[in-house]
Amino acid sequence: MIVLLLGLIPALNAQEAGTVTVKLNKADLKGQALDLDLDIRINHIYIGKRESLSLTLALQKGNNIVHLPPVIINGTNKRKMYERAVNLYGLKEAMGDAYAVLKNDEDLIQFLPYKKAIAYKPWMNRSQLILIGEILDYNNNVTQTFTDVLEKSLIVSSPNKKNSVRPTEATPKPRVQQKSQEDEWEEIIIPSQQPQQQQPLIFQQGEYPNRQQRAGQQQFRENTTRR
Repeated sequence: MIVLLLGLIPALNAQEAGTVTVKLNKADLKGQALDLDLDIRINHIYIGKRESLSLTLALQKGNNIVHLPPVIINGTNKRKMYERAVNLYGLKEAMGDAYAVLKNDEDLIQFLPYKKAIAYKPWMNRSQLILIGEILDYNNNVTQTFTDVLEKSLIVSSPNKKNSVRPTEATPKPRVQQKSQEDEWEEIIIPSQQPQQQQPLIFQQGEYPNRQQRAGQQQFRENTTRR
């Protein structure tokens, strides 16, 4: 039985490679602050050595949006550049507005607890919780963007009240579906941008680019240039 299970591990890792998952633990109203508690799992992400991946959580409703501090995952060269900045200017200056700066390791699954309190605004109740993923080059220019909705209607709860924050009377109360398992991880579906006609669809839904996809994209571009 042990041999059989060990034989399944590489196949399971291959199926999950290049994915990011998020678990929302709570969104509580404490005084004038919205207390968010999430867990982020970064699963075998491939990032070029001169690139970074920026993961930014945000709350959005209509024209209102607030961005939370991003999580930055650096490739090999970008990591060295970051470490030099830490030595020269200190950790706080090197991190800037980032929540965390991680070193990319394609062979590992990284877990990051994400806890942040932000000033609460009434529109945040029933707002969308979204994730914005951006691939940055060596000069921090955005080369590709992924966006996904994690929660379509985020319910803000209050520890001092039995029920969640109620919507205004003019707003009909939506039906809340009960989850069978509150601890279940919710996989982020990251749709690719609409590709140009001369480029194939490299990035599949639910996946960040892995090594084979990036190599295939680079080879296609080289062949197109030669033509």
